[in-house]
Amino acid sequence: MKGNKILKFPKQCCENIGEDGISNSTDFDEYEDWEDDYYYFNKGDWKGLVKYREQRVKNYPEDLDVRWQLGEAYVFNNEFEKALKLLEELYYKDPHDINVKHSILDALFGLNKTENDFNWIEKPMVLRLNLEVIDICYNLLKSKRKPKDIYELYIDLMVDGYLTFQENDLLEAILKDDRFIVEDEYKLISGKYVSVIKNKKK
Repeated sequence: MKGNKILKFPKQCCENIGEDGISNSTDFDEYEDWEDDYYYFNKGDWKGLVKYREQRVKNYPEDLDVRWQLGEAYVFNNEFEKALKLLEELYYKDPHDINVKHSILDALFGLNKTENDFNWIEKPMVLRLNLEVIDICYNLLKSKRKPKDIYELYIDLMVDGYLTFQENDLLEAILKDDRFIVEDEYKLISGKYVSVIKNKKK
């Protein structure tokens, strides 16, 4: 009788595994990094995400993007003060990093503060849902021949600054403005599509 065949993983894959199941190895594969990160993110396991990203910072202490990702995880886990402490340091190293600036704003608003409660080198643009924003949407759409998905319109606004509202809030505001036409679907693609009545003033 032939001996049992036991599947063995390469030694390097089994070394440096902590009790929590998170690898302490610095030999991360980029795809595996993304896969592990997505696992915690998809489950909404923010504590697990924090622990995982803290380990990555230990492995890559000089990588500013890895450190920003940890700050982002602190925000998701409602550890806003801890996030601000980390993100502030990153901001002054690179004040043009849009991810860092937006995560700082996330933390500030999580603490019921505003963009005025941080010592910016250059204050970022913060867009609140008001008539000015709705006018921006109108101007974005009036030159378009086809309706635009509300999600795409929301993404377009992100180019102008940090948004304090969600796409559903934007849709509700647009529905109340008679310059816009909102359709439930367009060309058999489900979703909310927006167009405008051109040359109509508010």
